[in-house]
Amino acid sequence: MKNLKIDIIKPPSNNRKIYPPLGLGYISAFLKKEGFDVDFVDTTIIDFPFHLLKGIPRFYWKEACKIDWEKISAYFLNKTRDADIALINGSFTADIYNTARIAGILKQKNKSCLTVVGGTHVSALPQETLEEFPNIDIVVMGEGEYIVRELLNALTTGKSYHGLKGIAYRNETGKIIVGERSEPIVDINELPFPSRELMPMDKYRMIWEAMQRGPGPGFIGDPAAVVFSSRGCTGHCLFCASREISAGRMRLRSVDNIIGEIEQLIKNYHISNVHFLDDFFTVDHERTLRICKFLKKLKMEWYCYARVDSVSEEMLREMKNSGCALVDYGLESGDQTILNNIRKGFTLEQAKKALAMTRKVGLKYVASFTFGMPGESKETFRKTLRLAKTFGGMRAGIFRITPYPGSPLYRMAIKNKWLISKRWDMYDDHSVSESVYVPPGWSKDEFQKTYIAAQRQLDRHYTLSRILRLRSIFKRIPALLRSLLRHCNGKE
Repeated sequence: MKNLKIDIIKPPSNNRKIYPPLGLGYISAFLKKEGFDVDFVDTTIIDFPFHLLKGIPRFYWKEACKIDWEKISAYFLNKTRDADIALINGSFTADIYNTARIAGILKQKNKSCLTVVGGTHVSALPQETLEEFPNIDIVVMGEGEYIVRELLNALTTGKSYHGLKGIAYRNETGKIIVGERSEPIVDINELPFPSRELMPMDKYRMIWEAMQRGPGPGFIGDPAAVVFSSRGCTGHCLFCASREISAGRMRLRSVDNIIGEIEQLIKNYHISNVHFLDDFFTVDHERTLRICKFLKKLKMEWYCYARVDSVSEEMLREMKNSGCALVDYGLESGDQTILNNIRKGFTLEQAKKALAMTRKVGLKYVASFTFGMPGESKETFRKTLRLAKTFGGMRAGIFRITPYPGSPLYRMAIKNKWLISKRWDMYDDHSVSESVYVPPGWSKDEFQKTYIAAQRQLDRHYTLSRILRLRSIFKRIPALLRSLLRHCNGKE
């Protein structure tokens, strides 16, 4: 049996996401458990200018996002081993060129290195990926753990991997073969915890483009502890591509399994906050309450994403009491017709009720909105802006909708010729650069100008809100001082 050297690689991100890549961490842990020789390389931290994080003003972030390819290339050519197989992340559409470039560097180092790419983007476009990027040898479609194990077992025993479920590849003649899709993993509690011991955990931080927690770049200085408590989502949102991985099936980890991972994080990395990255953390009422009961004992901050139609006042109060510092709601639109068009599955009344309950229990939240869904008009977007200002929480964010490959919206955009470009690095809903898509009824210029104007309008609104809050605090200082003096005099 050949002892294959397997490198698992996270490519650099255009948005500088420098938190632990748990998807790759799960695959690393699973393959280690199966006895494979696994190493891990996170290229996002090789050239990252960490010195900029010390009091970095928000406008320095553009400089921080520049990728030093010369440095990254030198690292792979001079400091890493000659891997037989490289498993590279290809989830983010905007970063797929970076993924392909890493594959090219590996081929330069070792021509026989087999480059295997998995993730949402390549799962959605396996044929196109192999046609566009000759340095990518195999595409993994769907959840990778079991698929990659079967692929590696075939390679280590000298058998052909042709015909395996869940992969796309080129045959002996160069023809691209897209295999049958593999089923998602049923019991995700069977998976070992991500191999954080292979990762540069001391380097990871949570960095947000939006200033969700007040002044500064949105930088949380403590070590980043991110956890997935589930896989998949019950939603059917028009713009979401995650079903390419989960096939629309949501599977929940047991509370005991989640507790075990958090306890390991505390023991090994002394974490003081946890961010649950699930698309829909609050899906199960009783499960959420049980997790809250555990987190309450730890007295640490935690954060999550939630749906407005899944929360109750009891749940929100327990979340607040157990240390939840921020909940992120995806509201999308202030117009019910748009919400119906995108299959969001809740009403505006449900949204307003949930946000009112969140305020009532004193739990901080942010709200996310989208611009440019089919059916969007100036009037529907005005409603969205009004809702964002009224119910946006600490900081509402408006994102120009991007039809990511694998989403129903992408298929609609292809069919109706709404796409302007397939230059993948432009597929980024955080960017203010030129849009790759124009919704029906809008011109390209009008769509872009409206989006930029909305961003500026929200910035002004929340800047003014902060100033007013500060003025209110300063006005209260004399009264607070008088109260303190009375208290001190009373003690004397």
